[in-house]
Amino acid sequence: MSTAIEAPALGSSFEAAAIPPRRRTIAQLARTFPLAASGLIAIVLLIGAAVFAPFIAPYDPASQPGPRFGSPSREFLMGTDNLGRDVFSRVIYGARASMFVGMTAVAIALVIGGFFGIVAAYHLGYLDTAIMGIMDILFSFPPLILILAVSAALGPSLSTATLVIGLVYSPRFARIARGPALAVMQEQYVEAARVVGVSSWRIILRHLLPNVAAPLIILTSLSVSTAILTEATLSFLGLGVQPPTPSWGVMLSDARTYMIISPWVAIFPGAAIMIAVLAFNLLGDDLRDALDPRLGTL
Repeated sequence: MSTAIEAPALGSSFEAAAIPPRRRTIAQLARTFPLAASGLIAIVLLIGAAVFAPFIAPYDPASQPGPRFGSPSREFLMGTDNLGRDVFSRVIYGARASMFVGMTAVAIALVIGGFFGIVAAYHLGYLDTAIMGIMDILFSFPPLILILAVSAALGPSLSTATLVIGLVYSPRFARIARGPALAVMQEQYVEAARVVGVSSWRIILRHLLPNVAAPLIILTSLSVSTAILTEATLSFLGLGVQPPTPSWGVMLSDARTYMIISPWVAIFPGAAIMIAVLAFNLLGDDLRDALDPRLGTL
């Protein structure tokens, strides 16, 4: 008894092969990367709180509507501080300073470091040696010590803290950008583009920048959390945001004397810093997995 083996229909095979793979929906990506989704939601909420602080906060952050050291209640959700100011309102307004410094400083570091890293990879030789030598000198100093020294020399202010953090963080972006850019420069299509006379800026924008974008995006997300922590440290030490402007670091500095009799004055701004740092770290960790070409998760 012979058994007939049915050959698969060629038409159906070609049709199946011709169907492009479905792109994942937002819900599917959220299930695949739950930590990134949680971090992104927290970041959106923090940015929303910073932008719409006048509409969310029940009181002006500098006003004194309640008693001194008032415990959390329905009227004052997070209690009041040593001057009778509403802690909830100050935490909401404090997100403005912390998020602004963190995101703006990292944007400065991304632009400066990414630019010089790609330029160094494109122009090997003396220019590469000079650029990366300067970056290595900056990178050799402990970041916090260098930031404290420069901030103390220039004077404490929000703009100074933002600029100094951005400049000090730029070497890590330069090093991250230079590595992949060097690998791309060895590819044949880049060499062919240079031979036929394609301009340097076109090669950088079309070939180098897309190939270094993934590691820079990951480093950006992880660096924002560090920048927020650095800003809080500077403000805590009196070298960042200056009172009466609310900042999470300033609030912790004011609360350190009263933590025993009024712990909520320190707990809530500290929790805000923890949530912001954790959110950006969660997003960065999952972005690293999602954008890794060896894993192919996207």
